[in-house]
Amino acid sequence: MEKSESFRRIRILLLLFLIIAILLSARIIYLTTIPIESYTFIGNSRNIVVKRGDIVDCNNRILAANDELYSIYANPEQIPKNELDKISSELSSLLSIDRGTIAQKLSSRKSFIWLKRQITPNEYEKIKESGLKGIYATKEYKRIYPNNTLASHILGFCDIDNEGIEGIEKSMNKYLKHDNDNDFNDKSRISNGYNIQLTIDSSVQAMAEKALKKHASEIEIESCCLILLDGKTGEVIALANYPDYNPNYYNKYAQENFRNNAIFYQFEPGSVFKVFTMAGIIANGGVDLQTLYSCNGVYSDGFDSVRCTGRHGYIDLGGLFKTSCNVATLQAAETINKTDLYYYLKAFGFGETTDIELPGEQQGLIRSPENWTRRSMLAVPMGQELSTNAIQIVQAATTLVNDGQLMRAHLVRHIYDNNGKIIKTNSPKIIRRVLPEGLTKDIVLAMGKSTDEIGGSIKRLKVDGINFAAKSGTAQMYDVANQKYSTVEVSSSILAIFPLENPRYIVYTVLHRPKSKITWGGVICAYLLNDFISSFSGYLDIYPPAFSVEANKVLKDNTVNCYKRIQNLPAQLPDLRGISAGDACDILSEVNIHVYSFGTGRVYRQEPAPGTEIKNDDVVKLYLKEN
Repeated sequence: MEKSESFRRIRILLLLFLIIAILLSARIIYLTTIPIESYTFIGNSRNIVVKRGDIVDCNNRILAANDELYSIYANPEQIPKNELDKISSELSSLLSIDRGTIAQKLSSRKSFIWLKRQITPNEYEKIKESGLKGIYATKEYKRIYPNNTLASHILGFCDIDNEGIEGIEKSMNKYLKHDNDNDFNDKSRISNGYNIQLTIDSSVQAMAEKALKKHASEIEIESCCLILLDGKTGEVIALANYPDYNPNYYNKYAQENFRNNAIFYQFEPGSVFKVFTMAGIIANGGVDLQTLYSCNGVYSDGFDSVRCTGRHGYIDLGGLFKTSCNVATLQAAETINKTDLYYYLKAFGFGETTDIELPGEQQGLIRSPENWTRRSMLAVPMGQELSTNAIQIVQAATTLVNDGQLMRAHLVRHIYDNNGKIIKTNSPKIIRRVLPEGLTKDIVLAMGKSTDEIGGSIKRLKVDGINFAAKSGTAQMYDVANQKYSTVEVSSSILAIFPLENPRYIVYTVLHRPKSKITWGGVICAYLLNDFISSFSGYLDIYPPAFSVEANKVLKDNTVNCYKRIQNLPAQLPDLRGISAGDACDILSEVNIHVYSFGTGRVYRQEPAPGTEIKNDDVVKLYLKEN
């Protein structure tokens, strides 16, 4: 009886396995008979093309857009063997690919294989007319950057599959490629990703890059960066690096060109760091704003000595910054223990990432006090034995324009859909209070002494109508091979806050390994900043009557202004004169029109003329010049 019951159970199990096997086999047979044209992406049962969202600057000028293209693929299983040679020959001619390469691909046992990605409109029309068996086309979008090298380290780029690889394209990829169309019943459609509005002003960004390139070529440097930040909001207005690259042709550059040195390059900041050291010491109560220091040219702790740049006699905080006095800094450091100093430097954000919306940021290094050596209290206060990056310096300086509160530095202002509806926004964010209320005003005024005409270490920083609070640095780079600081290689820098009377803007530039005869940061960086700041001093409101956070161009219904794009062809070409090349590309981005720009600045002439009828595959030329 028991054996009979066991056999019955075995027969039931075998029957179940047989049914499952039949069902699986049927499903496999069904899937292999579905035409490959029913799919756009391998492994995706819905034929959906997600068009990446645009990236625009704070004034809605286009920085990254899309070009509509087609890619050709084949289903070798659908190609008759007796027509393989004929089809290979014809495709070789149409796609300008070696016949043998085509034949090898078409001989594959796969049901899907790419033949050529992102072909020209002419190639697509020829393939379409050919009617070749087993050959198909699918729509794709290629990322284009109409301003070429502008903001390349901020924007980054996409690979051939339109996936973000560097910069904002990578860090915000999930938003830019977001499928925000919820019509899941539509099996074949195009979905638009979310758009990103950055905080940068493309005009000021261009001025920053121009200044960097000019001085980098004159001085011969390894690399450099320049950051301009609105200290009241934490918004990055410009972030430039040298050398740069053109994201439209990223495959022509080496990997190191893609590094955003403003967030990646770690270095010892040198004397610029004295600002944060002194702010922490004063906040700790060991000295005050009126404390006098006595400099005889050398500081000694009984074991080691540190030389100064001169004999400065009796000086206060303003004199310390003015002369960049090492002796005064170390005398002040005697009043704070290493644990408390470490606490304040960490509170400023050193040794941790700022979490700015860019990939690859390095956190820098400040060792824990228990790992400090006997000499560390002679080095750390002056910006040695630690590493930082440029964006950390700038973010730390926001405490000086916000009465001791640290603001978060950020690059993304809004994320919005194609109707202008705001999906996400970044408002000014206070991270924490670092310094007590009422202290930073006098520290900033003391920094203003650095630019004094007589004896100021940064007296060459001069822009008509603007007064600065500033601190420079010339940090010797550590020679790992010889286990000592180099006497030749330095990082030269300036941190400046302006206007002195109403501190708001923070600018920082650092030049790594300059090869000029003079490498003092207070000299070579001052000339660079003079060129940069004077170029936009009439553009930004340097001296507003009173500061208030702007509405960030958000309309009352919580939307962002969007340009009206041409949707269908033929159409009349609008008057594009007076706008940027990016804006012009945006207007034409929905149709198959090829736009070529010449020069920099804004459109002053266009071909064809405004009002001319434009058709599919036409060419529009834009001629630009600076205002």
